Amino acid sequence: MISHFFALAKDRLIKVAKSLTLKDRFVQLCLMSSILINISMWFLLLVSISPSEFPIPLHYNVFFGIDYIDSWYKVFLIPCFGILTLLVNFVLTYLLYLKERILSYFLTLTTLIVHVFLIIASYLIIGLNL
Repeated sequence: MISHFFALAKDRLIKVAKSLTLKDRFVQLCLMSSILINISMWFLLLVSISPSEFPIPLHYNVFFGIDYIDSWYKVFLIPCFGILTLLVNFVLTYLLYLKERILSYFLTLTTLIVHVFLIIASYLIIGLNL
């Protein structure tokens, strides 16, 4: 039963790899850029934020100053959200590519834009904690 499931999953992954979605240059560019930005976020946060028993500031507001303080590991929710966005949007892009190509382009571009904003947020949180 389990081996049958893995065989089906393997066949499905091979179909995804050979699909037209991944052969499109725009989708490739946005997908690779998003993955690269996400890896950069992980590296930047792992190098800059060290484990601490004290809470760290995670949000700064111009009007109130630091308004959200929590555990150090909560900062890693930012790249986790990026991975979740990447996975959901890529699955939707894969499903919609042959039916609505322009919508799939918007989804992949949205993924890239979200990742740009997330790396900016990561950079600002690192600056807040220095």
